[in-house]
Amino acid sequence: MGHEQHHHRRARKRLIARIVLVLGTAISVVGLACFIYLAHVQAICSPTNSDILSPEAWWTPDIEDCTMGRSTIEQYQRFDALVIISGVMIVLGAWVVLSRARRRTKRLIIAGELSVVVLVIVYAALLYSVR
Repeated sequence: MGHEQHHHRRARKRLIARIVLVLGTAISVVGLACFIYLAHVQAICSPTNSDILSPEAWWTPDIEDCTMGRSTIEQYQRFDALVIISGVMIVLGAWVVLSRARRRTKRLIIAGELSVVVLVIVYAALLYSVR
């Protein structure tokens, strides 16, 4: 009876880890897609798209996102970077549960992940303190 309960508990734990792994991957992919899109918009809307002989932009895009402004786009990109890092942390945490690595290796990965958590907290604090 005890062995059966342990097996079900472990199977449930692995199922939850798989779900968290998929969610973390989705979070990272969405954050990366937003980051890439905003980088593209910033490149298109940048005043550096000008003719060599004139200081004016020779082509003004017909994109409504160009009205956001450079600082707003950069702020969104910082937030997207935070989302990507958080998604990677979630994926690493789920991977530790799912991996068949030895206990010592898992402890090392968890210690590394804790250092990444501290870095994300510091990054988020700096991100929202500098406005």
